[in-house]
Amino acid sequence: MRELPPEAREAAIDSGTANPWVRAEVRSLLHFDDLDAKTIGSLHSADALRGARFDAEACIGLAIDGFTLRRVIGVGGMGTVFEADQEMPARKIAVKVLHGALARPSTLARFRKESAFLARLDHPNIARVIAAGTLHVPGDGGARPYFAMELVEGGRAITRWARETHASRTDIVRIVADACDAVGAGHRSGIVHLDLKPGNLIVSRTGALRVIDYGIATSISRNRGEADEKTDGETGGEAADKTGGAPEGEREVGRPLVGTPQYMSPEQFDGASGRVDSRADVYALGLILYELLTGRLPYQTRGAGIDAISATVRATEPTAPRRIDATIEQDLESVVLKAIAKRSDARYGTAGELADELRR
Repeated sequence: MRELPPEAREAAIDSGTANPWVRAEVRSLLHFDDLDAKTIGSLHSADALRGARFDAEACIGLAIDGFTLRRVIGVGGMGTVFEADQEMPARKIAVKVLHGALARPSTLARFRKESAFLARLDHPNIARVIAAGTLHVPGDGGARPYFAMELVEGGRAITRWARETHASRTDIVRIVADACDAVGAGHRSGIVHLDLKPGNLIVSRTGALRVIDYGIATSISRNRGEADEKTDGETGGEAADKTGGAPEGEREVGRPLVGTPQYMSPEQFDGASGRVDSRADVYALGLILYELLTGRLPYQTRGAGIDAISATVRATEPTAPRRIDATIEQDLESVVLKAIAKRSDARYGTAGELADELRR
């Protein structure tokens, strides 16, 4: 998959599985392969990726913890995703297995942190963790962590859903508000997603939304000076001072440069020297809403490098949505522009606030 050009890669992902969670997960994993590890704060180097050896086919038919791995439906830089049958209750699930060669302490800690975060998040619009444990591959001798998650039946990325269903503006606003509710639940639990993008907002066949992929999420301390446990490559130095600027209970921590550049907030590009909190998620939700309303992002960054994207996001004012589509209500435009304000203190303080504003 990594060897394919971008257009062929997209087609291969779409034709390889009908499972939207897996498609989104594979795109997210491949994203880290494509970006410079030092610049974006990836979990592993290209050398480590080339050294990873995992015979996924040897796992087919393997029964673990009440479910059986049936087929490989996605492979990325960090792990392999399987479709599996769960015994009780009888249903299909997705199982993400970490590549054993990449199980250095920092990578293993982040993988386990993702499953732990998801286990803490009890919300109908967040894909649930079903189980987590260790997988032993026959004849391999290695133990690999895994976690199992629910599948989103018949789902697709939110932008594709809007395009293929010809979603009305009312439906778009409703489903983005649902996404805000889910992300806001994470914020109330002290968790910031930091990689919100259309591929991580999946809409099911019945029109229900799920937020997925908390792989680079971070915990925001509710107590001054307390951050989640740091691991190599995860945090850039000590936590920032947590006394000013952020809403109560949603305070900032120092972070390296991580995320999908096209959907990163200006402060995320500051890396460890920045002050990133839940308002970075508000920004990304605002960008997604902008894209759903206008059919494009406010900045033209396709094909640009990380430095060029950073400069554009920091310095370029977004085109007002009504200049692209004059039928967009002025009040809705105001909400979008506030959500994507360059200064975090000019945005909505929480995803919940944005949801409330969208429902007025």
